[in-house]
Amino acid sequence: MKGIINTRYSLWIIAGVFAFTIFAQCVLFHYLIYKEILLSSLWHSPIDFFRFYLPAATMAVFFSSFVFLFKNKWWTVVVSLIFDVWIFANLWYFRANSVLVDRYAINMLGNLNGYWDSILALIRPSDFVFLALTTLLFVTILIFRKRIHYQSTKLFGVFMSLAIFLGFSNGWILVKKANGDKSYLNPFRLYEDIFVSTSYYYVNDHSIYHYFFYTIRELLIPRETTYLLTEEDTEKAQKFINDTIITKPSPKTTLILCIVESLNSFVITKEFMPNLYEFIESNHNILFVPNIRSQAKAGNSGDGQMTIQTGLLPVKQGAACMRFSDNKYPALSSLYNQSAGIFPGDLIVWNQYLMSPAYGIDTNISYCTDDVLLSQKAIEISNKYDNIMVLTSGMHIPCSLYANKSSINLPDSIPTLLSNYIKSANYTDMGLKFITDGISEDNNLANFTVVITADHALPTDDNFSNLYNYSHLIPLIIYSLGIKQKTIITDTCYQMDIYPTILHLIGCEDYYWKGFGVNLLDSTARHNRPITPEEAYDLSDKVIRADYFRQIQCNDFSKK
Repeated sequence: MKGIINTRYSLWIIAGVFAFTIFAQCVLFHYLIYKEILLSSLWHSPIDFFRFYLPAATMAVFFSSFVFLFKNKWWTVVVSLIFDVWIFANLWYFRANSVLVDRYAINMLGNLNGYWDSILALIRPSDFVFLALTTLLFVTILIFRKRIHYQSTKLFGVFMSLAIFLGFSNGWILVKKANGDKSYLNPFRLYEDIFVSTSYYYVNDHSIYHYFFYTIRELLIPRETTYLLTEEDTEKAQKFINDTIITKPSPKTTLILCIVESLNSFVITKEFMPNLYEFIESNHNILFVPNIRSQAKAGNSGDGQMTIQTGLLPVKQGAACMRFSDNKYPALSSLYNQSAGIFPGDLIVWNQYLMSPAYGIDTNISYCTDDVLLSQKAIEISNKYDNIMVLTSGMHIPCSLYANKSSINLPDSIPTLLSNYIKSANYTDMGLKFITDGISEDNNLANFTVVITADHALPTDDNFSNLYNYSHLIPLIIYSLGIKQKTIITDTCYQMDIYPTILHLIGCEDYYWKGFGVNLLDSTARHNRPITPEEAYDLSDKVIRADYFRQIQCNDFSKK
């Protein structure tokens, strides 16, 4: 009798630990992403508690039921490890981009070429709890695997668990119905329209396990993502079109656009970036906006560049620069006869070799990762091109490549990532000095319009919030003779405002595409925006997916 009890207990212990592992993985991931646990709802609002935990519970029961079917139990550890990898990928990607991994992110793995060390900066000690759960499962199987007596009647457990899974799932749907939620999601509909339920909300309503199978399906059977604008969409888009223009405007000044990797506003101080700080302080023809909200999403650097060049916002899923590089884009560089781009490394990163021509850049210069040399190169070719775009990379997380070239001394108590970031900003500042000094020393450069801004901010980290007035905002610094007196705007503005502001300063406000933002030098426009950022995201997504600028007549005025 004792032996029979032991064999029964062994089988159920393994199944129970496996179920606990899956359930805990789902709940812990949900907590790390959404900061919700809802334990008190058990007695305050049982329906919410039931709805919150049911997706994870059903997945746990469903997977653990197969323990009764297969003699070898080591497959459970393999499954747990696979989902550990899936969870880590989503956690780290979310910390970097504020979105979850989707099929587009998987297809962009090439962007990590040369930047794999950036993942290290995204790892937290709490992440290893998932490996601890898998280790617990491994030890359980190691202890109990030889004490199991297999009987065909154990298949009953599979059918019983499936029945529980179906019952719980339908119960969850009924709960959502009873709660007045008309947009409930059936957990079996793993193919929910991605534009109705984005990955963030899909996982919130289901579980990270559900989302795994959803993403596999998307990889195997990708759906068409193009879009036909409705009449309502077209009317909204046309509000941002100058439809009376018959020729392409000619810029009045040469434009140097320097897009600094991950430049947050808080480092522009006399201590950290003395050259840029002094440049802002000592020049009268300066616009300085320290409180710009980055609007890059999964596209990160690539789509941050797109927003600055075109005034458009990223698509809802994936990166526009990867998915829609064949589109026709209105862009600052397309206004110029001779445009050059100076890039830090492989042009395959962010699809730069295709996006540069899409922006009207004639010459790609794949140079180096050293920000000082990149800035020197910009000055070197400034007499050959009337438009130069420079991208830097020295401040790319983990910000360790050039940190040792900085002479700044920081307290040992400062987190390593933040310390390296500040030191890297200091080194990048040494490079920017070639550009800022050139304005005061070179008569030709003094007549240029020079823009210094960021592609996106350093990923948010709560550990930094109380250090050095850390903020998650990016700066905009523009030098132009069109700015008659130093202007510092402390309002919270948006990345989409950079494009129309530059258009104004280079004398091309009558370009056919106005952009979704506003000219920041126009205080009335800043406080009376024609569209909210949320509405702009939605309309921009549709405009890009429809390749709208290829369709409209005004596109004839953009650079071929």
